Amino acid sequence: MESRRRTPHHIPRDPACVTDQIGALASSVCAVHCALCAAAPAAFAALGLGVWLSHEMELGLTIVAVIFGTAALGMGWRRHKSPMVAGLLTLGIVGLLLSRVQEMSSEHHGHHGDSTQDEIASGHDGHAEHKTQDLHVHHGAHDGHEEAGVHLAGEALGILAGLLLCIGHIVNLRAVRRCRHTGCEDIAT
Repeated sequence: MESRRRTPHHIPRDPACVTDQIGALASSVCAVHCALCAAAPAAFAALGLGVWLSHEMELGLTIVAVIFGTAALGMGWRRHKSPMVAGLLTLGIVGLLLSRVQEMSSEHHGHHGDSTQDEIASGHDGHAEHKTQDLHVHHGAHDGHEEAGVHLAGEALGILAGLLLCIGHIVNLRAVRRCRHTGCEDIAT
């Protein structure tokens, strides 16, 4: 009698595993995106991939990664209750959200000087115009350095959070598989 080997095609896919696989991919793409945007933004523009630098793309990647991270966190916790998995996924999710909040708040902060530009363009007396312009240029240069630092910190936080989320998905995937094969008692500790 010939034993029939089960191939992966005959094994039903576990939704928790699929969620972690897609989540690991999404969070990896998110982390790589943050790293490339911080390291080589001109390369995106030169290659005609400027849309990857848009805030909408960043927000979209963040939302997808957070949705899959939250789903994996819930499914994994119901199965194995591993604090390590919960911690990694939670830190990744919170980190991604904080990086977006930080970046969005720095963008809003960067637009406060527009009214001064309009006042200068409208034509005040020459002496006042130079004082206002000098103050704006000095203030703007200071804000530019702060803005770059805040943006870099947001990018670094996004990269770290994406990596933590990816690692959390991988560890969760292993825990779910181990739980399915050997039981969940040893995982929750």
